Amino acid sequence: MDPRYGWRCYTVDGNRLVSPWIGRIPLPRNGVLDGVYFMPLTIDIKRTANWCKWGSWVGGDFATTFALTFGRVHGPFEQDYGYVEPSITSMRCARYEALAIVCPVSPERFVGAYALPVVQGLDLTTLAAVERAFGQPAASPMAQVREAIKSQQRATMTACGVLAGRAP
Repeated sequence: MDPRYGWRCYTVDGNRLVSPWIGRIPLPRNGVLDGVYFMPLTIDIKRTANWCKWGSWVGGDFATTFALTFGRVHGPFEQDYGYVEPSITSMRCARYEALAIVCPVSPERFVGAYALPVVQGLDLTTLAAVERAFGQPAASPMAQVREAIKSQQRATMTACGVLAGRAP
């Protein structure tokens, strides 16, 4: 896998973003971090956001204590074999440059704290729109995920006879 873009998640401390995992690394104002982990697939960051939202998030109200960033990643890359959920792809990159903050609450919270645009919403439509707006669509993991889902749905429908006589 040679990702070009990826996602990170954070706890919110006042108007600052801080990594909730090892090291509690704060996101600098310019959004650039070296040697950090990210998730290259939108579906994985969405699953992580849902995990945090539905009771596993430590530290208070999800809507006021959680945010994501979407950014450009630079290699070399290393697979993260220590992530707690093996079905989620996590990787380490040499450099991460946040391009946008995505949060479930009002973007005004981050005014003045970061030199980054802030988008409100954590649904897949919003996350895909962030990828299109700030990433290169041809390199977007979301497009690959969507195609994989469509392919799986076609295969399932064919196996069940729904698409009998039609090519998947």
